[in-house]
Amino acid sequence: MKQLGLLLGGAIKNFEQARRTKQQADAETLERLAKRAGMTPQDAARLAMNLAPLPKPETEPFIMLQPAQNAAVVRWIAKHSKRPMNATQLWAELFTAAHPSTGEILLTRAELAARLGLEPRTISELMTELAGINAITRRKEGRRVIYAMNPNVATHIAGPEARKAARDAAGPLLTLMEGGKT
Repeated sequence: MKQLGLLLGGAIKNFEQARRTKQQADAETLERLAKRAGMTPQDAARLAMNLAPLPKPETEPFIMLQPAQNAAVVRWIAKHSKRPMNATQLWAELFTAAHPSTGEILLTRAELAARLGLEPRTISELMTELAGINAITRRKEGRRVIYAMNPNVATHIAGPEARKAARDAAGPLLTLMEGGKT
């Protein structure tokens, strides 16, 4: 029975990824058509972004983030990132791409790059910066790198006891570095 649950969990995860991939492809098609129809690239991108699904409050919990933690991440980005504007945009976009229950970033780097109008390599560099201060976590599964919101920074878990247990199991705290690596 446990194996069936694991199989179904994987199938659901794969279905969600396929749905998001199709939505991204549809958004890219809409953006191309809007540009062809004479819209500015910025307006076409805004139109395409409206295809992104909004969370349903009754079924999907929100990701909670302490304002001070968000401000700390944004301040670090502004002072230390090689591309502060792009990093800030990526940080904001990660909340739209995070699974509401697990915090896992469901979009690939290519999908994030397309949303932000950046190169996939740039997304990797920015994700490395965010992982370097533990704003997000990174783990390898084979050749894939899986990113997730660090539960010490942003979480869907309600209640102080449950959040503390998740933080204790999650790993390192957010580490803001002044002037470079520690």
